[in-house]
Amino acid sequence: MRARILLLASLVSLPLLAARSSSRSAHAGSIRAVVSITVDARCAGPRSTRVSISPWNAAVRQGDEVNWVLNSGANTDSMMIMPKDPAAWLFDAPPPYVGRKSSPGQGRRMKGNARGRYRYDIGLICRSGNTRDTIVIDPDIIVD
Repeated sequence: MRARILLLASLVSLPLLAARSSSRSAHAGSIRAVVSITVDARCAGPRSTRVSISPWNAAVRQGDEVNWVLNSGANTDSMMIMPKDPAAWLFDAPPPYVGRKSSPGQGRRMKGNARGRYRYDIGLICRSGNTRDTIVIDPDIIVD
């Protein structure tokens, strides 16, 4: 609960958008790929925010990397990606990861023993006119 409160408090200056697309581009000499998760958020007014993530449950393979891509039309400029259990996270780089419209959040250097389901939150503040809506989205990454 404390971590969630800290996450929400840190989002005061962050907007959110969620849409997801998956793409795999092989790295030279390996089977690693970059998997994109697209996030989009649209605010129409109080309590009428639409959020989409594609894919919701991202399937990756050992050694893959992840890009969290913020849709250019989202009603936010940035998002924060935070694992639910930072001590058991699948990437070596410490969280949180920040994604902006101009640059995706990046999960790099997957740990060699990463397997199974990894739960995380995407936090953002959706803005439209005078409307501000704090959003926490709860998707998963599954390592085969």
